[in-house]
Amino acid sequence: MVASGTAASGNILVIAQPATSTTAQNVVITFASGYTVATGAGAITISTSGLPSTYNGASVVAWPSVANGTASGQVVTFSTSGGSALSTSTVYGFWITAGITNPSSPGQYLNTVSVTTGDTTQIATYVLSDNTITITATVPPIFSLTMGGNTDAFTGNLSPTAIVLTTGQTATIATNAAQGWTAWMKSQNQALKSATTGSGNDIPSVSAGSLQTLSSGTPAYALAVSSTHASGTGTITVSTAYSGNGTTQGGALTAGFTQIAKSTGTASADVVTLKELAAISATTGAATDYTDMLTVIAAGNF
Repeated sequence: MVASGTAASGNILVIAQPATSTTAQNVVITFASGYTVATGAGAITISTSGLPSTYNGASVVAWPSVANGTASGQVVTFSTSGGSALSTSTVYGFWITAGITNPSSPGQYLNTVSVTTGDTTQIATYVLSDNTITITATVPPIFSLTMGGNTDAFTGNLSPTAIVLTTGQTATIATNAAQGWTAWMKSQNQALKSATTGSGNDIPSVSAGSLQTLSSGTPAYALAVSSTHASGTGTITVSTAYSGNGTTQGGALTAGFTQIAKSTGTASADVVTLKELAAISATTGAATDYTDMLTVIAAGNF
């Protein structure tokens, strides 16, 4: 079955399995009225590539020594010089790749196939108005944000002689957004607060707007952000105010959502790592309940 009014290239497969062992025979096909048969040298071409591997349980191999066809009206002869032996256990085949145009009207057509020895049979073919299948699929917008955890403790007690960092927590982003993604964070307290010592002992956030450097002995609290890109088209940029050296520099913990990083393209698993750092003075009140809570959000730029 083939589509009407189209070139039959790749659609006509000629196959045969000998009933008895014989030598290769010329193949003559008389195409039914309605088929357009090209004339002239080299107009009707064949190929033995891409044949089916089996037919009715028998192996399919290239028809020995088969040549391009020559036409006389609707009759096309494919010569098979060389006299190669044909086996009864094998199916022989070739494609007609050019020179035959299917009828313009859908329906059944009877073509006649014969070989040099005189064996002749009629082959019924059916021409459809369209024999293609159009496959459709939808890839929806994809975005995910996964937190590595929901707690992040400082690696040691805060000290007036050192700047101490948290272990760090991650946010992993995956998206097929062509324009990438953007991530923001906000702070609940904009400080490390202790209910035990009261507000007079808050460890305050550094100033907003630019990267800040903490100093030992001066109470301050900041956020440092780093990133890693696994695969995808995007390039990650950490906002300048948060892209410090990871040990003494960071940005403000803000009351409203502030952008901390962005990417320019797709991502399979972009990781944004948030670490807090803090310094205190010798007079900062002693307590074990200093705390803050960050909220992280992100969105795909579709």
